[in-house]
Amino acid sequence: MDNTASSARIKLTFLFIAISIFFLGCVQEDSEELENLKWTIEDILKRPELYEGKNITIKGTYRGWETNCSEVGPPVTRGDWQIDDESGCIYVTGLFPNLDPYDDVGVKLRVEGVIRLNKMKIPYIEAIGIEILEENLTEIDENETSIEDIFTEPGGNIVPPSLPF
Repeated sequence: MDNTASSARIKLTFLFIAISIFFLGCVQEDSEELENLKWTIEDILKRPELYEGKNITIKGTYRGWETNCSEVGPPVTRGDWQIDDESGCIYVTGLFPNLDPYDDVGVKLRVEGVIRLNKMKIPYIEAIGIEILEENLTEIDENETSIEDIFTEPGGNIVPPSLPF
């Protein structure tokens, strides 16, 4: 019986060592994958499963609601907006910067957040912080006609045109 107990103990020890080596190999492989992550939008879009749930900080250009930036529509809500970092474009949800989704396109900003995947496995950033790095430098032409100039009260009596009968 002593040999049986000793043999069982040896088998359990061997099994424990084999399982430990297997899991250590998996952890090392995952660590190497994580170390090789580029943390660019392009890489996130190519390998979203590696980034899911990871915290990220991206510096990029505000793209607002441009429809030609990302290949897919908003992943969470219609109010989601986009940022690009010259490698690609990704949607951001959660927080909305104090920027106009059309007029402020091109503003440089930093987004802190968490990479998430929607039901269709499309990655996006759930923003937890936004910092505007550079204001919009677009100049408004003072001579340009504005909507207020078009819709003003008339100066005289307006006579509707007569209709032929």
